[in-house]
Amino acid sequence: MTNRRTLLCVLLTMALTILLAACGEEKTSVELTELSNWQQYTIVRPDEADSGTVDAAIALNKALEEKLGGKLTLTTDWIKRGEEPPAGTLEILVDKTNRPESAHDLQYQDYLVEFTGNRLVITGGSGEAVMAAMDWYLETCIAETVSVPASQYRYEAEYPLENVTINGIALKDYSICTRDGDETARDALRAWLIEATGYVPANNGDNQIRFGVGENLAMEEISVTSRDGHLWLETSEYGYGRSEALACFMELVEGRESDIMQLNERIVKPMEGFATATAEQLAAWQKQADELRQEILDTPNMEIPEGAAVYYVSENGDDANDGLTPKTAWKTIERMSKETMKAGSYVCFERGGMYRGKFSAQAGVTYTAYGEGDKPYINGSPFNGAEHGSWTEVAENVWMYSELFDKDVGGIVFNEGEAYGIKTLVNYLYADTPVEQITKEEFKGLDSLVEWKEELRFWHDHGGAYVDPPEAKPLYVYCSEGNPGEVYDSIEFLTRGNIISIGSRANITIDNLCIKNTGSHGIGAGTCKNLTVTNCEIGDIGGGHHKINTDGRPSRFGNGIEIYGGCENYVIDHCWVYQCYDAGITHQLSAGGTQNCIQDSVTYTNNLIEDCVYNIEYFLGSAEEGSNPTRYMSNVLMKGNILLNAGYGWGEQRPDRGNDAHIKGWDHMNTLEGDFIIEDNLFLYSKSMMIHIGAADAEDLPTFRNNVFAQTAGGKFGRYAQNPTSQMMYTYDTVTMEAFKDNEFFVVNE
Repeated sequence: MTNRRTLLCVLLTMALTILLAACGEEKTSVELTELSNWQQYTIVRPDEADSGTVDAAIALNKALEEKLGGKLTLTTDWIKRGEEPPAGTLEILVDKTNRPESAHDLQYQDYLVEFTGNRLVITGGSGEAVMAAMDWYLETCIAETVSVPASQYRYEAEYPLENVTINGIALKDYSICTRDGDETARDALRAWLIEATGYVPANNGDNQIRFGVGENLAMEEISVTSRDGHLWLETSEYGYGRSEALACFMELVEGRESDIMQLNERIVKPMEGFATATAEQLAAWQKQADELRQEILDTPNMEIPEGAAVYYVSENGDDANDGLTPKTAWKTIERMSKETMKAGSYVCFERGGMYRGKFSAQAGVTYTAYGEGDKPYINGSPFNGAEHGSWTEVAENVWMYSELFDKDVGGIVFNEGEAYGIKTLVNYLYADTPVEQITKEEFKGLDSLVEWKEELRFWHDHGGAYVDPPEAKPLYVYCSEGNPGEVYDSIEFLTRGNIISIGSRANITIDNLCIKNTGSHGIGAGTCKNLTVTNCEIGDIGGGHHKINTDGRPSRFGNGIEIYGGCENYVIDHCWVYQCYDAGITHQLSAGGTQNCIQDSVTYTNNLIEDCVYNIEYFLGSAEEGSNPTRYMSNVLMKGNILLNAGYGWGEQRPDRGNDAHIKGWDHMNTLEGDFIIEDNLFLYSKSMMIHIGAADAEDLPTFRNNVFAQTAGGKFGRYAQNPTSQMMYTYDTVTMEAFKDNEFFVVNE
């Protein structure tokens, strides 16, 4: 495939060919005349000179000193304003000075050496050519004495495209449009024109070579056309890049049959590893996702070892029971949480039942399913607002719920995800007032809700507090269709708090559960060992208040499964995670602090994650300045996952839009020891980026192999580089980077 590396090789080959031709040409022998009074001369170069000219002047003095034991005064041609350059002085003029003897019009590689009057002229069409002229002079004219050519010595290179005209304009007369943002392509074009024509192109002249995006071009197409005296090299918005268009243009010119050309071409170049997704391919990917989802939902019950302690929870149970058999099962999470269990125990929830509540998992315990039917539904919402409590219209289309909440409500889910509430944050309205100082009367949130008139916007009165109200407070929803309890069959409230909290406890397995509806994390852990989550459905997570940012505005949070801190043997396999305000699954630690943090043996395999802002997130920040803790990730594997629709879920209501990605590593330190492999995954569509992965050192970036990416036409690929990263569009130039050579890329037109 042709890309920037190929273009560079083409340019280097052409330059080398020209230079070899110049070196191989027999130089005409010249008659020399001794310059006996050379010690009286002064070396003069232009006051403003490039490095080639400066080096040439220095090289002359160095040769005189080494071969003849003398040096000359070296100066520039600077003169005071209003004065004339001196005439008749004994000077060696290096390059084009303000002395008339050196005023020669030479092409880029051409040079001459000439003794005229009392002045020796050594000049060329460029700094490189001046140096070549000086090399010839030192080799030819300085030995046991100093000589000068009796007649002008002139070298003229051959320029293969010097006489080419394109659409009636000489190639050497085209200028370069600098308004295009691709400096790489512009620099390559300039170098090619110089080597091929011998002339340095001007910038933004009357006749320009311009790069652009052509209308109605397929991504495999490149157009070379003439319009309004300009030559346009155009590609599609998401296909080949500027460098590929330039390489194609160069091939057309170099392969010409005549020096007189008419270029109005539309070239089709099949791509490798970058193609338009067909309808059949899209259907196959969707089928693959649907089959994985169903496979996860249909996962059979795990086998429990003989002799293990087993506790049962059933929707039909009774908290007065002992919980030791299916017939004597407990009824509630609250009762189950009161029992102290030994490591190696199992807690089995009966399938088909719903269990409202949140709990802390105990060290060494496995939480799983028994019986038949749907996975046990662990529901973090305290009640269904369509069945429990009542709604009162307190202003036009504004409804107050009868039940009060002592935990921040981060979101509301209507009809199991048919619609989501839009949360009103207190100091989005009063950004100049500290949150803790805002009282209910000052806020007037209800009036604001009425004013906005946005369907399903809600406000939970915190009574002036930020994270949670000091006492239970009401919630208001704007609903123009009528009483929400009558309009919707289910209304679930995402109150703050993890549904399952792990803390630092070790050896915990969560298997075959449906975990939904909370304002914090579905499963939340700190630094821990041997946390395994398998065969679970986790959705409708997050949105709760988290903290006040440094800019004074509040942020919200909520991940499907999170470890915040270090970990060892952290496994998430065959889980379906969806509709998370923040990340689907993550291991992370922000910058700051002084503690050690090792994230070792992290395995995310065979999961379906969709409609989260970040489907997978990870980051490991640096510690506080002056501290030196051990912090790194090792043995990280993300394999066989299907990641869909990053940024398209309900989390798009967050204020920091445009950051979503399938894999979000941010521009953190992200130090790595050992492997970090991302392979055999399917990445389908992102509202913003496919990936955002940075690291302090390039060697700490993960390895991508055998993945499939499919992004919408004109979308972004994202960020992948040593910090600081920069945004890259989803184009051929991006996806053919060396780091992604073993992956496949598709463009989706719809």
